[in-house]
Amino acid sequence: MKIIKKIWPGLCFLSIGALFLGLFKQFPSLTDSFYTNGVFAVLRFFYDFTIGYLPFAFIYIVLPVLLYFLLKSGLRSYKEGQILGVATFMFNFLTCFLFLFYFFWGYNYYGHSVKDRMGLEIPKLDGAYLKSELEKQYAVLLEKRLEISSDSILVIPDNDRAQENVIRKELEVVLSRLNYSVKGKVRVRGLFPGALMRLRTSGIYIPYVFEGHFDSSIHPLQWNNTMAHEMAHGYGVTDEGECNFLAYLVCNNIDDSYVQYSGEMSYFRYLARAVIRYDNAYYNTFRAQLDIRIVSDLDQINLYLNKYDELMPKARDKIYDNYLKANGVSEGILSYDRMVELIAAERLQ
Repeated sequence: MKIIKKIWPGLCFLSIGALFLGLFKQFPSLTDSFYTNGVFAVLRFFYDFTIGYLPFAFIYIVLPVLLYFLLKSGLRSYKEGQILGVATFMFNFLTCFLFLFYFFWGYNYYGHSVKDRMGLEIPKLDGAYLKSELEKQYAVLLEKRLEISSDSILVIPDNDRAQENVIRKELEVVLSRLNYSVKGKVRVRGLFPGALMRLRTSGIYIPYVFEGHFDSSIHPLQWNNTMAHEMAHGYGVTDEGECNFLAYLVCNNIDDSYVQYSGEMSYFRYLARAVIRYDNAYYNTFRAQLDIRIVSDLDQINLYLNKYDELMPKARDKIYDNYLKANGVSEGILSYDRMVELIAAERLQ
């Protein structure tokens, strides 16, 4: 009984969290109405119009405070009950941590997907389609590139970071058509160089601070597309491939050649990855024939992406893959590549 008294907060979090998890898994429509457009939308609105006005990423406040709390509470628990005290504290903390993840955002995994809301039928894509689509996309990419500049080195617009409000406005238009609540004002913050790239990612949405983030060391050409992707997470879209798909639609709908080029480049790179898996020799021959401007931009993006050494990349991929699969994303980290299938499905529709 003494142990139960010590861990009752954790047990309470587990019980409530499991109850809602079970309900939302069984009834996606309940997730959409009660949680995504209800509880989550209220939390989103409250945060965005209070803390969201901070001129810097909220994680810079939350992380030091959390570390201080963990250290102080952990030491106190150790002094009071030694090993048992520390174990009790960790149990309560981890269950609270898990509950808040789902309460602040994670239950969105169990609502209807963007694919379902759009009524898309995912086609089976073969190597021939991917090669043909890559060639078509290259023509689109080159056209957009020439609209910006004919110089071999891409000049970055001075106002590029100011596109956050433009992207948000267009994303809200797209999401409102899919019956997502868009009453908030999701922020996407740039983090210090290398903060995310060492973890082999260019962007991340952190539910505990209700904000999206991108590593400021990625190539500026990726800012707009990454911003749109993380912003989609902030409005409740969980699937990585669907966020890529929405980012592509948003960038294409904005009347700005540079922003459009950002979206088209992202699609081109995912197509290239898909083609490489089917026929690497074909892709090598294809890439050797690309216009010098496109090659320069691709090389610059890769140069920025490879600027920092990765920390335990295999462990990171394994953990994230299992996390996605545990939340119903059967493809795991390969779900990022579903962007190609979703674009094909949308065009066929």
